Amino acid sequence: MGDNALFQITGVKPAMRHWMQVSFPKAVLGIDSEMDIEILYAEAQRAGLPCSKIIDTGRTVYNGEHNLTCIAIGPAERSVIDKITGHLPLYKDMV
Repeated sequence: MGDNALFQITGVKPAMRHWMQVSFPKAVLGIDSEMDIEILYAEAQRAGLPCSKIIDTGRTVYNGEHNLTCIAIGPAERSVIDKITGHLPLYKDMV
């Protein structure tokens, strides 16, 4: 597969195609619990946003137990994502 293989996949929405081709902002936000992560994930799904759970396999810290580490939401317009995550602080402000 060549460098453009991702762009040959059918059914890729325009926002995703744009995201794959250009630079984009990323933000790491703080959250209090795994339950809150699950709630945000469900809200993102209900809003029809692309989202993924990131699950740590626990090889270094948790003795092999898998842990929900974070979620990724987007790509989407910032205003749309902010409706779900706008109340959260930047992670750097929590540590």
